Amino acid sequence: MNSRFYSALTIASAMALNAAPAGAALVAHWTFDDADPITDLTFDGIGNNNGASGEKLAAAATAKIGAGAIDFGTQGVAESDATYFNLQQAGDFSITGANSGLTIAFWYKAPASDKESENRLPVHLRNTNNSTSVGIELSDGTARAYVRQSDANKWVRATGTTDIFDDTWHHVVMVYASGTGTAYVYIDGQQDAAASNLDIGATLAFNAGRVGAHQSDLKLNIGGLMDDLGIWSEALTPQQIALVHGLGYFTGLSLADEGINAVLEAFNTQGQAEAGGVQWAYASGLTGPIGTIGGSIDGYNAFIVLDANGNGVQVVPEPTGALLGAGMLLALGRRSRRCPKQD
Repeated sequence: MNSRFYSALTIASAMALNAAPAGAALVAHWTFDDADPITDLTFDGIGNNNGASGEKLAAAATAKIGAGAIDFGTQGVAESDATYFNLQQAGDFSITGANSGLTIAFWYKAPASDKESENRLPVHLRNTNNSTSVGIELSDGTARAYVRQSDANKWVRATGTTDIFDDTWHHVVMVYASGTGTAYVYIDGQQDAAASNLDIGATLAFNAGRVGAHQSDLKLNIGGLMDDLGIWSEALTPQQIALVHGLGYFTGLSLADEGINAVLEAFNTQGQAEAGGVQWAYASGLTGPIGTIGGSIDGYNAFIVLDANGNGVQVVPEPTGALLGAGMLLALGRRSRRCPKQD
């Protein structure tokens, strides 16, 4: 099995009761880095969902994060040809109070030819004892976050506006904040939609789930590629989402990497931290809403906006040869002044 997958699994396991990323409870994580997707599912989680079963899964030819991704094939095929995997033990996904919530995030790539008005579900969690459900829908090329209480009249749907069916990798996030009854959609680190309904309540229980199709209707299957799927039993903050996307985009960092916490701490303390093999430091004077990214690693000017005032983090430039030379001369000069003259 790919060493990166083991690394991600180990990190996720260690942080399950604490933080991944930055204070959030990561309850399931699939890297899809194993060459055999079925084997990958067997070693998928962090004390949850072990034994997930897959149907017609195939490894993708390309990946966004790590060594592999899942290929769901052609969207809208017959039920007998649908590609998906079931989550056998989804109890830890439940929302159990006003201070909790739920977050689902993954990288997704689909061609424009898959765009249609039918609602298709890449991730769907539900309670088999009633009609409570939560997940992400894809329709007309956009993503929609939805939460449904057992009472069929208690819904909240937040429908995004960004077209993600362009054969390009996009980071898709659904957040439900139970304290306000608000569902959010984030695309590529930026908020794309929000909607609220306090009638839904703060306690939602799920005991089953499916990735790649509707839990009870295989006709609503997706196509395209998926990578680095995570589910948290907490509503991630805009800053956390921006960093999961931004660091993944620039450096290929997995959502469970400790570097995400380190960079968020560096931002909060106006300090510096390493993530993805490069140094990131607090920066001001950036432009764009939270989640905006720009620049490049090679240009030593990559940045991620993390608040509404233009503050965020930016790659620390490597010192040039001239600066290194000047620094060495300065250090030697200081040393010579400190050393006593020898007779």
